[in-house]
Amino acid sequence: MKTLLLIVFLSLSSLCVQGINALRDSSSSFLQTENGLLPSFKLYEQNEKIINDIYFSTLARGIDTFTVSQTADIYEIANQCPISGGKGVYYARSLLRLIDDSTDFDDKFLCFAEGIEYRQAQTQNLIKESEWDIFPNPANNAISLQNTNPILGEIHLIWVNLLGITVAQQSISMKGNEQIISTAFLPDGIYYLQIKQDGNNTISKKVVITH
Repeated sequence: MKTLLLIVFLSLSSLCVQGINALRDSSSSFLQTENGLLPSFKLYEQNEKIINDIYFSTLARGIDTFTVSQTADIYEIANQCPISGGKGVYYARSLLRLIDDSTDFDDKFLCFAEGIEYRQAQTQNLIKESEWDIFPNPANNAISLQNTNPILGEIHLIWVNLLGITVAQQSISMKGNEQIISTAFLPDGIYYLQIKQDGNNTISKKVVITH
């Protein structure tokens, strides 16, 4: 009897997973079609349209690899000046980190090559990415946000998905080197946790969530 119940349970679970995947793929297909119908006359509009199409045909369907053509488009857009290329440039760079996590971009140089002056705000107290660490990563229901130097004061955290969409924001009070942050509310996926302290710059750390 127990064996029969187990078989039935596994069969129902399999059907549920298939149903969820089918719904996900259907939604992705619909959004991809809608994205294809959007007008795109400006470069920044074309960039967002291309990156959205790549996202809806891959990550939105549970696929984390890209075709040669998609990879070429991602590299091409990621290497544009963000001022002329728009938000699609940052979206492309997020996708590019799945291919090559070590790639850095000199926006001042990229914009200068297009005849655009790129000015970046200077701050007196810079937050250094190398001073921050996240453990564990991949994470389940919580992460430990750690800094090599004791911090007193409020820290602003912004969770951004691979499309560059903000999914959550929160402020925490740091009282030392470590703070536990709940991630139970985040769906499985890859995120960029932006860390900002008042009067300082913002740094970003990649976090993988798997429940």
